[in-house]
Amino acid sequence: MNTRCLKSLGSILAALAVASPALAEPGGFYAGIASTRLSTPVDVSALSADLAAAGFTQGSVSVTQGGWGGTLFVGGEVLQAGDYGLGWEADYIAGTMATFDTSGLATVGGVTASVSGKVELSAVSLSALGTLRAFDGAGAWFARLGLASAQAKETATLSASDGTAFSDASTTRSTPVVWGVGFDWHISPVWGIRWDLGGMAGVKDSDGGSNNVGMYRVGVLYRF
Repeated sequence: MNTRCLKSLGSILAALAVASPALAEPGGFYAGIASTRLSTPVDVSALSADLAAAGFTQGSVSVTQGGWGGTLFVGGEVLQAGDYGLGWEADYIAGTMATFDTSGLATVGGVTASVSGKVELSAVSLSALGTLRAFDGAGAWFARLGLASAQAKETATLSASDGTAFSDASTTRSTPVVWGVGFDWHISPVWGIRWDLGGMAGVKDSDGGSNNVGMYRVGVLYRF
């Protein structure tokens, strides 16, 4: 075969490589940690009704719908086709979703009291991730969808003027849907910064209600 034929064949192969997206090998595994903001609605009227049913009158109820926690995550890439990819991720999430505090509560017997409490979440989730490379591979957008095994813990502590004090806690398990969108910025070949906005739908509480939990996360990841 002459040199001209070899050059022509090389040109054709190069053109085909450019024209058709090649399937790349999976990009390996990664692990990371993220600061996590959790939030869930709190039914103030139901809380006030529970206090009234317990014999308390007057007083005020203050609710903070949100709290902080953390996330540990590991994941991997299964398939890459051009700028598009498919992967998986497992997360462990723990933190406070809401807190409440009351003051000036009174009973018929003239005893005053205060009640404070919080709602905490711990969950393990497994999600499928779709990715889209951006900025010439310097970062990647992603969207997640999966399921979690979640545990919501509600704790309340009462302190009364007559010296009475006690705490009560209830735990409810559920399997909510996990969703989210975010962006990974690759600051080096192995280190990255992650931003993630999402939540869980269907987290059960002690009254049997189904709640939505919002999650906002910022963290770092390391690629192996």
